[in-house]
Amino acid sequence: MNIFYLFWIPRKLSGMRHDKFLIVLNHYTMEETIQEIFKLAEKKMLEQGGYDRHAFKQFVEESIMYFREKGKLTDDDSDEFIISQLMSLWDNRVVEDDIEKHNI
Repeated sequence: MNIFYLFWIPRKLSGMRHDKFLIVLNHYTMEETIQEIFKLAEKKMLEQGGYDRHAFKQFVEESIMYFREKGKLTDDDSDEFIISQLMSLWDNRVVEDDIEKHNI
């Protein structure tokens, strides 16, 4: 989902003959943000040595707080939804790793 912001710039400020409108696209989609959080949580796992599902969830929660501080997530973004999506990615990754490990 893309978010558009519309800014009105009065002609006094723009120096133009007419009022201007500026449209800004928030280039972060939820899917991209979830992928970034996933990568950050994986990086934390490797650095700190926590490799189980519980540790991953903890790293995800820390990463969500970090993204909120940076302004990439707002109060409108559902933590529960993000966590459920990331835990689903984790489960899929574990299954894929097991398949590769055992040549299934």
